[in-house]
Amino acid sequence: MNVEQPFPEEPKRKIFAFGRVFSACLQTSVLYKKMEKYLRRQLRSQTFAPAFLPASLQKPIAGYLIALISQSLVVVGMTSVMQRFGNFRFLEAPTLLVGLLITLGWGVLPGLLAILIGTGWTVYLALPAFFPFLRAYTEDITSAIFYLAVGATLCVVASQTQRARLRAEQLANRLRTSEQDAAERAGQLEAVYEAMVDGVILYDSVGHIVRMNAAYRRMLALDLDSSHVLLTPEQRGQSLHIRDEKGQLLRADQMPVQRALGGEVFTSTNSMDIRVHALDGRDVQLNITGSPLYDHMGNLTGGVLIFRDVTERRSLERKTQQALTSLLSLAEELVQTPVSDSSLSSSRPSASTTIAYRLLEHIGLITGSTRSGLTLVDQATSTVFPVAAIGLSADMQQKWLEQRQDYSVEQLLQNPVIGSILRTRDIGILDYTQPPLSSAVNTFGISQAAVAPMYIEDRLVGFLFADHGGEPHTYAKSELALLKAVSELTVLVLERERLVADQAEAQANILAAREANAMMEEFLGIAGHELRTPLTTIKASVQLAQRQTLRLASRSRSLDPQLLQGINAVRDLLNRTERQIGTQSRLINDLLDVSRIQIGHLDLQPDLQDLALLVRQVVEDQRLLNPDRRIELDLPATRELLAIVDTDRIRQVVSNYLSNALKYSEADQPVSVQVTHDIPSKIVRVAVSDSGPGLTEAQQQRIWERFYRVPGIDVRTGSGVGLGLGLHISKMIIERLDGSVGIDSAPGQGSTFWFTLPLEAVLDK
Repeated sequence: MNVEQPFPEEPKRKIFAFGRVFSACLQTSVLYKKMEKYLRRQLRSQTFAPAFLPASLQKPIAGYLIALISQSLVVVGMTSVMQRFGNFRFLEAPTLLVGLLITLGWGVLPGLLAILIGTGWTVYLALPAFFPFLRAYTEDITSAIFYLAVGATLCVVASQTQRARLRAEQLANRLRTSEQDAAERAGQLEAVYEAMVDGVILYDSVGHIVRMNAAYRRMLALDLDSSHVLLTPEQRGQSLHIRDEKGQLLRADQMPVQRALGGEVFTSTNSMDIRVHALDGRDVQLNITGSPLYDHMGNLTGGVLIFRDVTERRSLERKTQQALTSLLSLAEELVQTPVSDSSLSSSRPSASTTIAYRLLEHIGLITGSTRSGLTLVDQATSTVFPVAAIGLSADMQQKWLEQRQDYSVEQLLQNPVIGSILRTRDIGILDYTQPPLSSAVNTFGISQAAVAPMYIEDRLVGFLFADHGGEPHTYAKSELALLKAVSELTVLVLERERLVADQAEAQANILAAREANAMMEEFLGIAGHELRTPLTTIKASVQLAQRQTLRLASRSRSLDPQLLQGINAVRDLLNRTERQIGTQSRLINDLLDVSRIQIGHLDLQPDLQDLALLVRQVVEDQRLLNPDRRIELDLPATRELLAIVDTDRIRQVVSNYLSNALKYSEADQPVSVQVTHDIPSKIVRVAVSDSGPGLTEAQQQRIWERFYRVPGIDVRTGSGVGLGLGLHISKMIIERLDGSVGIDSAPGQGSTFWFTLPLEAVLDK
């Protein structure tokens, strides 16, 4: 049987004793490490090195090694000197000097080490050789101790002095670094200020210019007159010939700087457009935003204005509007112009020549060309003859009309330059600045001209040309596409007149008219797409610029407040530009909708919807877009009016009605929207009423026609941009949904536009 034995006492005591010893060793090791860290920290804090030494010699240990070596060399050297010259008695001075130099170079601890070494070497090497008697030796030991005390004192004082000097140098270096950082930040802000593409001017409290950036100087060519900055506000206004958008000179109190100093803030919603005469002779249109500046006490200290050159943008807006107007005019003329009994293909009748001139005028407005011409082929003789040209001088036009008519089509097609363009049946460019045309006779001073062949089936009937008055010009794809569309439309006109001239084919007139309308709608579709393409690019660029300014504004902590304010002003201008692009897109979409309606491609997606809810949503949207207008809404209480409608198209119809009501009524007058229903007849009715000028009976009959705009009635509020298509499109949509439209109006009593739709059901909410 096994019995567990107790653990012996003696080994147990040994184990406990070993544990205590091990614990004491650990404590001693920890204490030793703490003391070691403390001593190292003291050595580092009391030791430094000269800045001119390499980095490898600027460590603390280098100071102690140099103290040991240098002092040992000095003492040994001085011992040799005293052995050679027995009367030499200044051993302490060199060692004291070395100790002082070490202190100044590496700090108090290396200096004290040098003094100790010097004292030791002096006592054990130098003194016994010259003071052999014990008494004298004892006295000099006392002197050595005194020397040691003096040396230590000098080391401490010199070290403190040197540390103070080094600390002062460090502070000076930090100050220089801070000044450099401040100068660098100021340089960065200056670089941002000068790099801004918008002109920025800072004024003092009386309107004198304090600062202006390079963009503003470039805008107005102010580098041509360095004294411009010294002029008073009135003198600057006279020098720059400052005018408003309509060209009227501004009074002194109307000047932007005076208005800003008067406390007015220019934002994107109330920005100011002016026209100025730059010092280099250019006429520049500027958009201005800005605000006054105040100090912390609220006192006016000046103002800042931001100038954006919108000359090209405004020109593009005018050209876009002109192009849209020309497209509408061209479409109306093609539909409404009476057809002549004569044929363009056989002679030059006055009526047809008039049509040709109008076509060329529209080509100039649509494509931006300054000169254009139409040349046709006489189908009876196969010869080429000019019909009309615009933009030429009187002499050049005479030469144009007197061109030979015996130039055959075959000769024209065999021409190596223009013949190759006509054979491809596509738009081509005649470049008279490059071979082979650069050496050809250039009667009309053409630089680059676009040529558009006109074909009917496989038969060449003529060609159009357009250029920019002899100025070099690079034709964009959109320009060429529009020119090609106009040339095809011109071909259609010519073909229609040829068919009408043929009295034997009575049906030809109807066929040509239908084909003309189809081609016209196709042209409107092509033109709408071509106009929307650059607008899409502009919108993408504006959105990208908005993201860039938003990214800059997110760094508000590192930007100057005035610069941040300028960035926010730029963002407001970009938002305004985006809204204008939306307006242009709406006009183009109207053109595309009309084109789809005429060719039967306007697709609807009918579904059972709550018509009252749709009307409410449109009204809420219009209230957000027009926060200053009062729009009243009258809906059936707690009821859903279900009808089969296309949601997006009904929104479009209600929006068209509301837009017209807001546009043609005064800003302080309300517009009301009412939704009613008649259960027995299963009809739901939506009506929009305004307090505008009203319409006569004759005007009410034509109000639903395409492109019709009531003459003599001006827009009261909002934008006047419109094509006269909104109501026509609305009528087509409602009729496709088995509804009807109407108007109740009288001159001077406002108007109520309404539409009705079949009511499917009425549900209580």
